Order: sequence, then structure tokens, then C-alpha cells
Amino acid sequence: MDWHFCKNPISPMIALQMGVILGGSLVVSGFMKLYGYTDDPNMYRWNNLPIFLHLWGLILLLLPAGWIVYLSVNTHQNGYYANSRQQIALGVVLTTILICIFYVGAMEAAFPSHRVRIAVQ
Repeated sequence: MDWHFCKNPISPMIALQMGVILGGSLVVSGFMKLYGYTDDPNMYRWNNLPIFLHLWGLILLLLPAGWIVYLSVNTHQNGYYANSRQQIALGVVLTTILICIFYVGAMEAAFPSHRVRIAVQ
């Protein structure tokens, strides 16, 4: 048998994207809980990105799912390795964007200097 792990480099890239989304959501949520996030809006005013990633970060799994649908349609119409360089470039760009989004969200959640304490009256 001839086993080649990277014969199609797109599958590991999709797995990496899903790992970034799942891990990033856990890290952002963990940082927010660690640094005092509560559902009480009178405690802190948090930035919108960490709140979005905490509450709705897993919805970003639709990006790799949409990319899988795009690749399936493109492969069915144009052949197995049609436009593989463009597909790989799109995957690298998408992965980089996801990493940056979760990195910025985690840094905004982790550093208390980015939060403003609201005075309770």
C-alpha cells in the first residue's frame, strides 16, 4: 500500500483551522473567566471581540465547513487537483486570519488594562 499523508495538503489545513477555532474559543473563554468575566454588565465593560468569541466563537466553524463545500464543488467540476495552488493559498490566508482573530481576542481578554471598571451607583 502506498500511504501519503500530504498527498492532499488541504485536509490537514482544514483540521488545523478547526483546531484553531476550538482551541481559540477555549482560550478566550478561559481568560475571560480567569480575569473576572461575569454576565453582570455593571462590573466591567469588556471589548466586543472577546465577548463575541466567548459567546459565538464556535459559529466560526462555518468558515472551514464553507471552504469544504467550495472545494467539493470545485473538485467535482474541474478535477481533483484543479487550482490546488489557489486552494492552498486560500487555506493559508483563512488560517492566518483565524489565528490573528483569536490572538487579538485572547489578548484583549487577558490584560485588565483593556477593561474599564464601571462605577456602581
